[in-house]
Amino acid sequence: MRIIKFKKLSGGRYKTITDEEELILYEDVIIKFNLLSIKEIDLKLLEQILKENKYYEILNISIKYIETKMRSKYELISYLEKKEIEPSIINKVILELEKLHLLNDIDYIKAFVNDKINLSNDGPLKIKAELLKKDIEENEIDVYLNSFDENIWISKIEKIISKKSKTNKNKSNLMLKKKIKNDLYLLGYPDYLLSDIIDKINVNDEKSLKVEFNKSLKKLSKKYTNDKLKYMLKLELLKKGFLSEQIDELILYNDF
Repeated sequence: MRIIKFKKLSGGRYKTITDEEELILYEDVIIKFNLLSIKEIDLKLLEQILKENKYYEILNISIKYIETKMRSKYELISYLEKKEIEPSIINKVILELEKLHLLNDIDYIKAFVNDKINLSNDGPLKIKAELLKKDIEENEIDVYLNSFDENIWISKIEKIISKKSKTNKNKSNLMLKKKIKNDLYLLGYPDYLLSDIIDKINVNDEKSLKVEFNKSLKKLSKKYTNDKLKYMLKLELLKKGFLSEQIDELILYNDF
């Protein structure tokens, strides 16, 4: 196979026109194999050229993938494996990107955690769990998460509590605390950060009780009367976390 000429394309590629076919080769491959000087390509050399060109193709695909959004090593490997790229090429690409400082799991951890802190309500346990799914070393995650002052997490917890207290204002103090604590667990906040803050939650049970009392009375009075109605009403309100003494007092006040 004899090279006739080169025609420059975008992305550091050249159309390499030969007397048999046209090849799209990367500039690095042309330089590495000295194709500007060597005009004749035998089958053995062609195989080496195509293999090296495949590597540069995957390298460029990988760079574009991590340029759009920072990726972990695991994410890039998974992305390339889905394209059925040979493991040897994937390993070579990973090593090159690490050498170029374009792929670094520690930098990824920092960016990921910072985004979660600034743009979400997620707590440290949930953030850590998501990073572990990306096959990142646990000790590296812990080192960065532990570098944050606890007050950062406490501030986020207090904001979440404030918002949830407003949107659940008709719940009893007990039920509100249970709901908020459960929600914060699901968001990944550890118990040692929650106990003292949850204990400080204090809503006006009297006002909430009146609201729930009227709602339950309206619903239950369609089915029950007299003592049965009082019994079912109290049962309903107890389930919602209100105190027995408060319920009895309100039922007595609203004698029916």
